[in-house]
Amino acid sequence: MRYVRIKKLRAAERPMAPSSDSWTCQSGQFLDRFESIPVDYTMEGWLVSPPAVGRRVALIRLVRNGLRRPGVFWSTCVTMVGRGCFHTLNSVYQIEEVAPFSKN
Repeated sequence: MRYVRIKKLRAAERPMAPSSDSWTCQSGQFLDRFESIPVDYTMEGWLVSPPAVGRRVALIRLVRNGLRRPGVFWSTCVTMVGRGCFHTLNSVYQIEEVAPFSKN
């Protein structure tokens, strides 16, 4: 497994679910509606399932927006993989390999 940083760059052109606001996601509130994570959301952790078209990305998350917040991230289905990025049904993400708990 590789330790990576994933950052949501923007919503997909026609997302299945709209992006939530940063405050709601930061405070950990659960909503009554289905939403995608907010733009500029960053997470770090161990990549369990790397980006591949037709599959979901899985990450054992250790850091969320610079704070240690363990959890599991599952993306929606990947629609495109590029150099250092991937697109899903809801979002466009940047992905890079980093040292665990790095501050870059």
